Amino acid sequence: MKGQPNAIISTFGESHHGQDIRVIWPNLNIITLASYAPVNCGHLVTLFAKFSEPISLDIAISTLEKMPRVRVIDGSGSLLELRRINKSSTRCDCSDVVIWRKGIHIIGNEVLLSAGIHMESIVIPETLDVLFAMSGLEKKIDQARHRTDLAISNYL
Repeated sequence: MKGQPNAIISTFGESHHGQDIRVIWPNLNIITLASYAPVNCGHLVTLFAKFSEPISLDIAISTLEKMPRVRVIDGSGSLLELRRINKSSTRCDCSDVVIWRKGIHIIGNEVLLSAGIHMESIVIPETLDVLFAMSGLEKKIDQARHRTDLAISNYL
């Protein structure tokens, strides 16, 4: 864990998460902020995305729901919910990014949301995707993602 237990420390500026997202969507105007709040279940990232024209809440939610490894859920917003997402997992792992539906807000052409990221989320699956691609076992991202998700599901 980074930081002092039971303390919250702001990054005081843009976090690397927006830069990471722009690797996939280079034209997305996005800023992210992060705070260190040492907990063992994951962390919370706040995202601000600006679109070229106004977007509706329904379109934002339906777009997020179609994204691989992203779950839009109803709930209290507690990070502890991340541990309960995948009830079939014996270890309570959740390899998806979780976005709370009631935490998505639209202001004109801007979308604001908070994403809960479990400790196993994204990093492990995307590392496997890369390994499948680099080894030549899979040529297309959808095939690599499917193979990874199948492999992970055997251990959850």
